[in-house]
Amino acid sequence: MTDASIEPLNFSRLVQAILIIVSPVAFTTGFKLFLDWFRNRKETEALRQEKTDAELKFLKSQTNPHFLFNTLNSIYGLALEKSEKTPSLILKLSDILNYTLYESNIDKIPLNKELTLIENIISLEKERYDKRVSLTFKVEGKTENIEIPPLILVPFVENAFKHGLKNEVKKGFININVKAEDNLLSFIIENSATDAEKKSDTGGLGLKNVSRRLDLIYGKDKELYIHKANNTFLVRLTIKSDGDET
Repeated sequence: MTDASIEPLNFSRLVQAILIIVSPVAFTTGFKLFLDWFRNRKETEALRQEKTDAELKFLKSQTNPHFLFNTLNSIYGLALEKSEKTPSLILKLSDILNYTLYESNIDKIPLNKELTLIENIISLEKERYDKRVSLTFKVEGKTENIEIPPLILVPFVENAFKHGLKNEVKKGFININVKAEDNLLSFIIENSATDAEKKSDTGGLGLKNVSRRLDLIYGKDKELYIHKANNTFLVRLTIKSDGDET
């Protein structure tokens, strides 16, 4: 046997030997790199979630005092007038306080609870504005099947009363329509707006906060449309929400 016939055989064995030695090392190195990447990704996602949770808590903490201030202001105005309705309205305020102190700490609540809160707010504000406001509040569908974050609809109602009527000389209006169909929630509120309100910013602290909360919680599963035109202010919100069919 010549050297020429031995050389290819030795080269083949050499390659096999190298592969036997290198393969475990390459696999171990690759696996370690993958674990490092996966660990870093989880840490990044955890940090991002912590940041989101912190921002949501901050936004909610701003909503509660803002909301309670407006409610107390309404009752204070009636108390100055020595209205006989003040005691019953204070009881409604008690229900509102109970909601904001306990229910608002929960991530999701039944839609019915938020609607009950809105009804109490409407009762308070109707007493304050009396005949200056024409109001309709219509609810359709199976609202008990849908859950939403607490205080996610209230800021829109607050805004309608606060900005739609405070500068209104003549009679104003507020129309609220809520429709629940399967896991789809539709919330539409339209109110009168003066020239001064039309020129003002479409946001305000309450609307900016709730808009940001909706972005963080629902992302693309919601559509929010806010528009001012023809002496009206319109909010149209659609949410794809979690819920159980009965």
